[in-house]
Amino acid sequence: MLSDDFKAFKVSVGARVKERRKTLERVMKQVASEIGVSEDALGRLESGTTITLKNLYAVGRVLDTPLAVLIAEEGEATVDARGKIVKKICHILAQRSERDVADVLAIIERVRDIRSRAKPT
Repeated sequence: MLSDDFKAFKVSVGARVKERRKTLERVMKQVASEIGVSEDALGRLESGTTITLKNLYAVGRVLDTPLAVLIAEEGEATVDARGKIVKKICHILAQRSERDVADVLAIIERVRDIRSRAKPT
């Protein structure tokens, strides 16, 4: 089960995608077609319901937006060494199976959980 923090993270990522698409005055049908998904699938991505790394990477390219910008948490710098690492990882994962991507996302979630428990309160 995903933690509440991770669910909120997915919603904020989806909102950034939607905001960027609207800023560029692109309609869902066009963007969905360019990334090879249905409008419903793009809607689920924009709502944060279902986000695959493959689709997020594709929409970032179509919207000319670095993946690091789409996934950065509030308060994080979006143009730094981590952004370059994320971009490289996403490029590699875009060529992998959905299962590989799911495994990586699960590892990221575990690391976040460990980090949040390690933070002093």
